[in-house]
Amino acid sequence: ELGFEPICAHVNNRNQAMSFKLYNPKQVEFLPKTSPSGKRVYLRSLCMMLYRAVETVCPGVTIRIEHSISNGHYCRLTGIEVTDTLIDSLRAEMRRLAEADLPLVRDERLTKDVIEIFRRQGLHDKVALLETTHELYTTFYTLDGLCDSYYGPLAPSTGHIRVFDLLPYK
Repeated sequence: ELGFEPICAHVNNRNQAMSFKLYNPKQVEFLPKTSPSGKRVYLRSLCMMLYRAVETVCPGVTIRIEHSISNGHYCRLTGIEVTDTLIDSLRAEMRRLAEADLPLVRDERLTKDVIEIFRRQGLHDKVALLETTHELYTTFYTLDGLCDSYYGPLAPSTGHIRVFDLLPYK
């Protein structure tokens, strides 16, 4: 009845994932992908899918999503030569993830446990960051066995993320 498929919601004016549990009366506004908050959720979810695709197509390669450029984001892969064949393989893997409609699962654990998960995955910058916080618990997301953290909610599943492209830069 909304006329659109929501990607997130404002719950008492705070952006929340669609999986956010309501225990008491709250003011809820469902948001489409085209809203400012929805666009940020879409982008974070797309980054998680790209991270999963890189780990699948070329394990051991490091990806850094660095900054916005034009109407996209500049990403750097280290440990591999970026070729048209690699870009095509990553794009195909991301399309497969979108078609598979895999859940982007939100979890919260003791920060020391999340540090160990991130250490095993080689996310050394995030390990260093978490070691300086004094938070008892840390929220993170899992996609197909791969974990990462973001400063906001992700889409419920990869099926919500169908419009994207990968283009080589210089």
